Amino acid sequence: YDPALMIGILLRLLTAKKSASNEEAMLELIRIEKVLPSKVTDNEAIRLRMIVNDYLAEAYLSMKNYDEALRYSRISFDLKQRHFSSYHPSLVRNCQLAASCSFQRKDYRSTLQYYEKAVEIQLENMPNGHPDIRANYFLMGDCYCQMDKLELANEFYDRAQAPTDVETEEEKEVER
Repeated sequence: YDPALMIGILLRLLTAKKSASNEEAMLELIRIEKVLPSKVTDNEAIRLRMIVNDYLAEAYLSMKNYDEALRYSRISFDLKQRHFSSYHPSLVRNCQLAASCSFQRKDYRSTLQYYEKAVEIQLENMPNGHPDIRANYFLMGDCYCQMDKLELANEFYDRAQAPTDVETEEEKEVER
């Protein structure tokens, strides 16, 4: 296989116009994922497998096929944990995908565990009040609402809306 060619195909599929069938892109990504050897040491091929599996997980989630979404997300998560740090920022994406699947299945305990792991990773890589962390707190509040644990829901909504000293890049630009 030629990783550069596969990356080119992947990028073309991911950036194709909306008129292209999502199903065709997914079938091609599945084909690429199967062609890539599972025990590769080539960093480029490993990164490509991560990207392909992340995209497939998101696509299956949007199609409400939660089993497949979780399967591809786990493959990507395992690859990232083997080749990156346990707190690599890209792991957050997998935790959030798994949390979304669990939430849709009404498995709120698992949902909370995935969001807690996402926040744990984010806190290692971002300041406490970062908007991405706040978004996860808000989603955790939604989860507690579904569980009818309103005090905990309010606690997480408060965390999501708490004042912070952290400024986003957009806010800094506005000030300039």
